This record gives sequence, structure tokens and C-alpha cells, in this order.
Amino acid sequence: MAEIREDNEPFDDINITPMLDLAYVLLVIFIIMTTASVQGIKVNLPKASNTPSLAKPKTKSVTIDANGQIYLDTYPVSMAELESRLKSFKAITPDLPVVIKGD
Repeated sequence: MAEIREDNEPFDDINITPMLDLAYVLLVIFIIMTTASVQGIKVNLPKASNTPSLAKPKTKSVTIDANGQIYLDTYPVSMAELESRLKSFKAITPDLPVVIKGD
């Protein structure tokens, strides 16, 4: 059975709901004020110059399959075509790495 309290007895617990409401309101105000106050600043960036690329030269791959077909980077080529293409790549990039794969 439920006990009946008299009106003059003190409460044992404290109601913290108004305090939590105030904390949430302050949190929302803080979030709004901090996002509103942060704004970008204008920066004068330097223009890009025409400096040589620091990228490593691309490796060329020469593959010969079991039938004797020659491929340069997965494209079939003849021996004369392979020689001319490698010469042109070598003229552009003197340190051109070439990988030879055989089947």
C-alpha cells in the first residue's frame, strides 16, 4: 500500500530539471556564439611558379609473352616500334627506368 505524506514533511530529493534546462540553454548559446564569431580571414597566396615537377619518372614496362609478342606498357608493339618509342622516351627522360618481363 502507498504511504500518504503529510503536507508539512520536507522532500528528500531536489528537483534538478530547471538547472538542466538552464545548462542546455547556455550550451546552445555558447555553440551559436562561437560559430558566429569564427570567420575566415583573407590571405594573399603566392602564385604558382613554373618549377620542374618533383614526380619520379614513370617506369616503362616491356613484356614478352610465350608467343613472342612484345608489349610496351600492355600495348602490343613490334620490335622497330619498341625501339623508336623507347628512344623518344629516353630523349625526354634520360634516367628512364625500364622493366623487362618475360613469360
